[in-house]
Amino acid sequence: MVSSKEDLDNLFNAVLADTEALEDAKMTLEVIKKTAPDAYDEIIDSSIALIDKALSNSIMSTIANILDDENWYLTNGSK
Repeated sequence: MVSSKEDLDNLFNAVLADTEALEDAKMTLEVIKKTAPDAYDEIIDSSIALIDKALSNSIMSTIANILDDENWYLTNGSK
């Protein structure tokens, strides 16, 4: 069964919130690394690598395919 547009809008909003949280966490880790060099570099680098991996795996194209609208996320994101 295909999800309703409302369900996909909710999914879109959740993905945006997750993305913002990941970007904020990455920024925080980068600041910590700059202010306390060498103390936690290995842990921070590993965490940043995982964050980058998560940020590079967008599901927006999958939602667009479900809706058969390549520009769906553009119009939805401008609300």
